[in-house]
Amino acid sequence: MPEPIKGFELALNIREKMLRIRAWGVWDTEFGKKYDLALRDKIMELSAQAHWQIWYVLVDFTGFSTPVAEVQRMTEHLLTTANPLGLKKIAYIRNSPGPPLPLKRARDSPIPSFFESKDEAIQWLMAG
Repeated sequence: MPEPIKGFELALNIREKMLRIRAWGVWDTEFGKKYDLALRDKIMELSAQAHWQIWYVLVDFTGFSTPVAEVQRMTEHLLTTANPLGLKKIAYIRNSPGPPLPLKRARDSPIPSFFESKDEAIQWLMAG
């Protein structure tokens, strides 16, 4: 069955202590709100994993056509609120090389970085 035209996946990987986010297609505002709500719910689920003192996020935007800056801002805002729960690093996988989107990083917020491959991103995250 072909993949839907637009969508997202949010998955917790308990073994890696990682929240994996994948987004694809062209989104409208209403769909962006669904993503925002689902991400909030997943962060609440993650917060129930009290034994996790440090965790990581892998964000795959390679199939995403919507202006990524807007969704990145939503993602960063929600994940920054999750920072007290132990979020340490966020790795973004993107389609093309070049300068990363500007990030407004608050003091003590998770460390973000940008990669062109999933393997590089995971290696950076798991390096601690």
